[in-house]
Amino acid sequence: MVKNLILIAGLLAAMVLFFVPAMSQDEVMDLGAAYEALERPVCQFTHLNHEEYAEGDCDVCHHTGDYGLCSDCHDPMVGDEDMPPLTESFHMQCKGCHEEAGAGPLTCGECHVR
Repeated sequence: MVKNLILIAGLLAAMVLFFVPAMSQDEVMDLGAAYEALERPVCQFTHLNHEEYAEGDCDVCHHTGDYGLCSDCHDPMVGDEDMPPLTESFHMQCKGCHEEAGAGPLTCGECHVR
């Protein structure tokens, strides 16, 4: 009986630690929130579509294991070889994955819809 209670408690703890944070993500994210001015319209990123392709592995996009905002590390305008600016990071991460998967938008107008 005690073993069953420990097992149930462990499963509940795992759900709270792993599933609740994933479910707390905004379904559609505005990827331009960190910018003051933009040349093109903001991309709309949908978590649900990308979770399917990543097969539940959030680290595919969140490459550091940190689930904060990309702009927490990547400055919107300034960067270097070790830490590219935010726009370049999005383009490398998003376009690179789309090219590798052979799916998803690749041209400017496909992401930045007017």
